[in-house]
Amino acid sequence: MSTTESITADPDVTDGDNPPSTAGTTSPMARRDNTAPPPNDAAPRRRVLMISCAFPPTGGPGVQRSAKFAKYLPANGWQPIVWAADRMPDLPHDPSLVKDLPAGIRVERRPLRDPRPWLQRLQARAGIASRVAWRAERAWNRWLHRMLPDPMVHWALRSYRACRDLIDAEGIDVIYSTYSPASNHLLAWLLHGATGLPWVADFRDLWTDDYGYLYGNRLRRHADRWLEQRFIRSADAVIAVTDGQRKVLRQHDPGRPDKFFTISNGFDPADFEDLDRAEARRRLHGPADDFVLTFTGWFLSDRVTPALVEGIARMGAWARQQPGRFVLRIVGQIGDDMRRLLADAGVALETPGYLPHEEAIAHQAAADLLLLLVPQGPNGATLITGKIFEYLASGTPILLVAPAEDCEAARLLQRCGTGTRADHDAQSVFAAVRTLWLRWRAGDMPPGCATEHLAPVSRPRLAAQLAEVFAKTRLRR
Repeated sequence: MSTTESITADPDVTDGDNPPSTAGTTSPMARRDNTAPPPNDAAPRRRVLMISCAFPPTGGPGVQRSAKFAKYLPANGWQPIVWAADRMPDLPHDPSLVKDLPAGIRVERRPLRDPRPWLQRLQARAGIASRVAWRAERAWNRWLHRMLPDPMVHWALRSYRACRDLIDAEGIDVIYSTYSPASNHLLAWLLHGATGLPWVADFRDLWTDDYGYLYGNRLRRHADRWLEQRFIRSADAVIAVTDGQRKVLRQHDPGRPDKFFTISNGFDPADFEDLDRAEARRRLHGPADDFVLTFTGWFLSDRVTPALVEGIARMGAWARQQPGRFVLRIVGQIGDDMRRLLADAGVALETPGYLPHEEAIAHQAAADLLLLLVPQGPNGATLITGKIFEYLASGTPILLVAPAEDCEAARLLQRCGTGTRADHDAQSVFAAVRTLWLRWRAGDMPPGCATEHLAPVSRPRLAAQLAEVFAKTRLRR
């Protein structure tokens, strides 16, 4: 069974031009992009099936992209019908994201079959039931880790029949799916093959070419690579979030370069309309003589190197000899190993945990400096995380820790005329933070970007670009 819901919220949709998908910016208070004409309610409305198993009220990385597309596509003549999971066990719950969706958006949810919540309740009991539950959960996790293409495959396969019926009943014009997880693309691939409908595959991350690809086993990598090739070659359009990642994806189907597009991540002006930076600082910053370095997102060991931790630790030791405190604030999830490393280094660490999206934005505005990380490893330099655009819109100075100047994130900050970069080594990180601390003490922190840099990456304009891809894809068929 699937459950159907109609999301009700105050609609707030605008249209826009379709400029190049580059840039990002900042001002202390980002203004609404009012350059777009109002939607034409008399225009023909086409329907897109959006396959995104992680969708509000699920929160966490990656959810914003599809949710914002769903919010602004109706202004561009496309009515989304979202196919999602009822919950995502490993992602946070954020009901505040639901309020951001337009009135009447239809979301179909296929329930998961995951025994872990039940097993975890049994683990709290005493005796044999608890021991059996612990063993069963470990076995379940091992089994999920071996599933192809990922643990959501059972959700995708159980969704197929219901999605076929939905396509027939609703007159779907285009299928859209987003990676990750890859099971979103698996379901879209099956539906595309059965119906012949145009399929747009959005890769908000790379898969086997990603710096964080998990599997070193040759057989597993071969299987994932085979599926990845099938998906990319079968899709009528493939979307990447940066030009660098588009070039990587294009290598999987080099004979059809015209079907690859770049639509960057971005920011939603509506998220910053009511943001009062001064009030956020009064409420969240702490004592005025504290220097607060804030990171929002997942602070995990796949991106956080020991050298970065050592550089922050050196800054903490140096700052203890200065007036006030140096504070590292992690708004999101932090791994236990990272927490221990920072605690052992004597860093003043604040971890409020995962917060609603609007509160995370307030923390960005309240900080003295925002930490942005570009991971080391294969194709790490092609990555621009979605948070960078919200960092820019917050108006807070940014410290980018990146392996080289020639990376997408560094080039973006350079175009915006903002940001400070440090290498992935302890001395470089320490020197950069100390320099910024001294400038902060002197009242001479670097400025944010000019507002005009934000316009090309506003969510309404990015949704307009996606609508154009939908239209081009239909015409080709």
